[in-house]
Amino acid sequence: MSDLINYFISNEGSLDNASLEFDKLVNYLSTLENFRVQIDNQKASLFCFESGKQSFLAFREKATSDSIFNNQIVYSCEQNDWQSTKSLNKAIKEYGYRLFNPALGFFLTNNENLTDLYNTIVEEKLKKIFRKFGLVPLFKYENSLVYYAQDIKNKSVNLVNRHLLEFLLSQEEIFGRKEDFSVKVADDIPRFIALFDRGLIPISFYKTASSKSNVINLSGIDLEETKEKIIVTPVFFEFVPSKQAFRNSPKTPFIKENLIPKGGSIKDYLKAINEGSFFKGKIISVKVGHDIAFETDRQKNPIPRITVSIFLDEQND
Repeated sequence: MSDLINYFISNEGSLDNASLEFDKLVNYLSTLENFRVQIDNQKASLFCFESGKQSFLAFREKATSDSIFNNQIVYSCEQNDWQSTKSLNKAIKEYGYRLFNPALGFFLTNNENLTDLYNTIVEEKLKKIFRKFGLVPLFKYENSLVYYAQDIKNKSVNLVNRHLLEFLLSQEEIFGRKEDFSVKVADDIPRFIALFDRGLIPISFYKTASSKSNVINLSGIDLEETKEKIIVTPVFFEFVPSKQAFRNSPKTPFIKENLIPKGGSIKDYLKAINEGSFFKGKIISVKVGHDIAFETDRQKNPIPRITVSIFLDEQND
C-alpha cells in the first residue's frame, strides 16, 4: 500500500467526544451497502466497493503537528484514492459531517464531480503550466479540463481557461498572459467552498472574464434596464468562516420599497442595500431564482415578483 494521506471527519472544529462519535459513525457505516467495515480496537478499516480499495478510520484525542484541533476522527486513504474519499464524504454528509482537508484547510465540496487534487497525482506537464502562471491546482471536474487553482501571491481561487490549457498541453514551450489563463472566482478557498456548494461558482472562463456583475440571473427577465417595475423578495445569507458555508441571515434590513422601478436595474437595487449601514460585509454573490410570481397593482395590472438570494460576506456584529 502506498503512503497514506489524512482527512478529518468533522462539522466544525474539534469534536466533544471523538471516541463516542467514532463508535457511532463506524456503526452507521456498517449499515451501508457500499462499504465493508472491520473494527480493530480503536481503529476501523473500510473497504469501498465502488473503488475496490481499503481505507481507515481512527480517532485522535490530542492535537498534533498537522492539526490545531483536538478530538478528531481521522480518515486515511491511499494517494489517488479519490473515489473512496468521495463515497465516504457523501455517506457522512447524511450523518451530519464532512471531510476536512487539514493540509490545505478546507471542507470537501458536496459536489461529487469535483475532485480534490490533494488526493490525486497531477502530471508534471500540468503542474509546470500552472507554475508558469503563478498558480497551484486545487480542484478539477471529473473527465474534463475544468480546473480551479489558487493564486500563489494573493491566495484567491481562479477558474482556469480550459481551452488555453488544452492548447498548452500540446506545446513544448509554455507561453501566454496570466489574464488569458485564469480568472478569479473567489477571494480564498473557504469562500470558494461556500460559493461552490450553493452553485455560485462558474465553469465558463470567457463568460466569467467578460462579466462585470456578480449576479446570476435565472429568471430570464432583463434586469439591466427593466421594461416594467418588478417586485423583489430578498433572501439574505451570510458567510460563516468556521463552517465554510452560508447560513440564512437572522437580520432583515429595512428597505422602503423592495421594488425595481421601470427603467431601473438590479445593480441599483443592490447598491442601495450595500451602501446602507445595516450589513457590515460586502455582497459576495447574488442569485435570481427561476420562478416568477405575480401581484396586481391598484389598476389590476400584473406585476412580476422575483426572489433574489443575496449572499453576504462575514457579518461582524
